[in-house]
Amino acid sequence: MPSTFLEHDANAANGYRVSVGQPGANLIPLFITRRDGQVIYGVAGNNNQHAPRGSYSYTDNIYKKRRTLCDSALGILMLDNHKFMQKAATKMNAGIRSYFKPTVGKLLEGAKTMVLRDARHIANPTSYGRFSASDTTKDNNKTSVFYENYIRRWINELDGEDIAQMMSLYDIFVSCYCRAEKAKRNRDYPTLPDNHLRSSKAYSLHLGFREAWYDDPAQRGRVSKPYGGESSAPGLLPDQLGLMPGRLKSLKRAGVSNDGKGKPRVYQKRSRGIDRNQKDTNVLQANYQLELTQMNLNFSASASGTTSTLLASAYAFSRNMFENSRQGRDIEGLKQYMMGCVAYLVGSGMHTCHEVFYTGNKVDGLNYVTGKYDSMLPISFSGSPEYRKWKDEFWDVHRR
Repeated sequence: MPSTFLEHDANAANGYRVSVGQPGANLIPLFITRRDGQVIYGVAGNNNQHAPRGSYSYTDNIYKKRRTLCDSALGILMLDNHKFMQKAATKMNAGIRSYFKPTVGKLLEGAKTMVLRDARHIANPTSYGRFSASDTTKDNNKTSVFYENYIRRWINELDGEDIAQMMSLYDIFVSCYCRAEKAKRNRDYPTLPDNHLRSSKAYSLHLGFREAWYDDPAQRGRVSKPYGGESSAPGLLPDQLGLMPGRLKSLKRAGVSNDGKGKPRVYQKRSRGIDRNQKDTNVLQANYQLELTQMNLNFSASASGTTSTLLASAYAFSRNMFENSRQGRDIEGLKQYMMGCVAYLVGSGMHTCHEVFYTGNKVDGLNYVTGKYDSMLPISFSGSPEYRKWKDEFWDVHRR
């Protein structure tokens, strides 16, 4: 089926007609329909005319809402389609198994600490991609085999297709990696500095995937706002329908299943960054704030620190994706991995795509064009029918 769009036509009964193809360079978003949230394109200057019946003017505020929809659709499509990051996941899972396999001691050494310290993050009742509370324990008196079996269960979960759970585990395993490597360095080279291995945050900062201001409250730029409780809304969308007319219809047109909500998943209720945070320009890093202003970009939780630790995990367990080997750096694999970050963090409502891509841009070979999507998309997605439906729906956002 060919692509279509709504084109302004003052002589048509409703003030617009359905045109085949995609809006030409001379056409810009002029109006948006009230009921379905469909964009009406036309020649610049025609937006001074009366809005077609059942529509209103396309403003900068509408653009930001449409961008929220576009981000959400991308996050949900990634959650629902494991195939778009299959190559990266295969490499990561093999790397994690390989790291733990050579010596059982490496696993036993960190198993108890992982379960008692790190497992709370994947059993938090308001987190995303979580396991049930029965998958963790605060009991300090179990045998080492008990804790080892927990970790083995998590490794086995990597064979599934729940991207949210998979990414949450990647973030746990890099913490284990840092502790194991720090212990090894202390044994083998006790005089060498090891501060970069004290945590996954320190490791990602050391690798250049994170900026120091991410952890500085005076520059982070996010402050708490009155929290409305847990949400089960798709992606970054508000719970109240009236705040974003036609939102689910728009997601459905973009190819999101289940009438725009995405595939049902257990534990979908969660505490979202978009609901908990608001931007404070007085304490937001100046260059980051300038980008948001110039490109009219949304703010959810500031530049993504979790993306940086997930990238550190990828570097720890699948380093060949990052290095210029004989075969070259695996750009497709890196971009697929970024889609895992989008699924986990944007699909959950924690971050916007820009907040994830801003951090991803710190990886050599990933060249994010601020505010644009295509520069960060893997071929696995950009060459698919799902991509065309998504881009057709959000042509107004892509061409901005």
